[in-house]
Amino acid sequence: MTERGTSREASGATLVKGSLWVTFAEIATQVGALATQVLAARVLEPREFGLMGAIFLMISILNALTNSGFEQALIQRSDVRGLYNVAWTWHVVRGVSLGLLLALVSPLLARWYGEPLLIPLAILTALAILAQGGQNIGIVGFSRDLDFRKLFTIQVLRASVHLLVSIPAILILRNVWSLALGYVASAVAALVISFIAHPYRPRLEWSWPKVRQLLSYGRWITGLTLLGFIVTQGDDLFVSKYLGLTALAFYQLAYGIANMPAVQITHVISKASFPTYSRLFEQGPEQVQGVFLNVVKGTLLLSSAATIGIWMLIPDIVAHVLGAKWEPIIPLTRLLVLGGFVRSVVALGGAVFQATGRPDLDLKMNLSRLVLLMALIWPACAWKGLEGASYLVLLAISSCLPVWYLGLRSQIGLRLSGVLGAIALPVVSAIVLIGAFTLTARLPSTNLIWTVVRLIATLAIWFGVMALLDRVTPFRLLHELKQVRRTIRGQAPEKAEVA
Repeated sequence: MTERGTSREASGATLVKGSLWVTFAEIATQVGALATQVLAARVLEPREFGLMGAIFLMISILNALTNSGFEQALIQRSDVRGLYNVAWTWHVVRGVSLGLLLALVSPLLARWYGEPLLIPLAILTALAILAQGGQNIGIVGFSRDLDFRKLFTIQVLRASVHLLVSIPAILILRNVWSLALGYVASAVAALVISFIAHPYRPRLEWSWPKVRQLLSYGRWITGLTLLGFIVTQGDDLFVSKYLGLTALAFYQLAYGIANMPAVQITHVISKASFPTYSRLFEQGPEQVQGVFLNVVKGTLLLSSAATIGIWMLIPDIVAHVLGAKWEPIIPLTRLLVLGGFVRSVVALGGAVFQATGRPDLDLKMNLSRLVLLMALIWPACAWKGLEGASYLVLLAISSCLPVWYLGLRSQIGLRLSGVLGAIALPVVSAIVLIGAFTLTARLPSTNLIWTVVRLIATLAIWFGVMALLDRVTPFRLLHELKQVRRTIRGQAPEKAEVA
């Protein structure tokens, strides 16, 4: 075996192991967030969610305007000696500035929405911004060193604090303040944990030459973050003013449910793959291509299943989990979950673009999305309200695909035949899963227990059919699962038999 082949297999194994640790962390985080969100949905009114949604929108705007991209720059660069203190100083100053700014603009925010309660809410949540700015920059080293186990521990501890604070607060206060307290507690926990987890002790330091080194890469991340806010939350901002904060609550909850599985899967893999791609690219673009196609195949297998499951089960989720007051989110979720699936595909390219030193391609990929949203959000909402906005989101994210492909082709030599080969198994798996849901549609769904029974029966049919196809066709789901297991154990992959 060649040295490059061995290196790529080792990197592939590291990526899979890292993805698993990040996956476990995300699962723990999402389970906690889901438990909090479900409880809050049962206890609080949609307007309470809308109030907190308005605060989060303001925080997102401030973050988008000032995100330095320094953490990504520290991961991507091979030589970061002497840059950590400067990056931490930047973050501290940014955190203090944004926290004060949020408190100062809170009266304007309250006047904009006609909600005086937004003033004290903004002042309280400003504490979270201060805490985020002071986090130990040393934990970036865990990503550089591919030490995802420690990142897992940090994220789980933070999620645990959020859960332990939020749930009692919701049950006792039964209002929007419980959501704000959970948010602040999570940020403060992350600050404390970051200094416990990593021995590096940053100090205040300023050097314009060092800042320019980081900005040479980070400026694209700043632009991308601003663009990302507009294309992912610009519609929220318009909806909040045009249709009101209660409509914003419906829209954000539908968006969160629709995007949670597919996008979180991609987030997990992108977070683990970015440093891996960065190291592989130093050996040549072809080293990245093979790992990337395997990532695409695995991601689509998972995200397609999650997309189909949400589409089929969202009426039961609303009826038996969230409550009847959230029924307006059903059609929204079904549209947005399709957009979430496309978004999960598009986001995979972003990790490659940043790892190969071309974060500008990530920004350019989203320009068409920006143009469509800015041009059509008003007509879409005027035409069909929240459903119109949801249709537009699906159209806008789909417009990124041409630049996604062309960018990957230029950076790692990706070919259409490679993409088609990677998506063949996920497409077959999705068709089988849709058929399985259709077969189980006659089962009763009068309560949550029956919904779970239907889901288990569906998955059993799907797995049985895929196991049969594994034996008689080239669509080898079980073989792919075995390959992942062998890679985790550090063993060489087996060659697939040709059916």
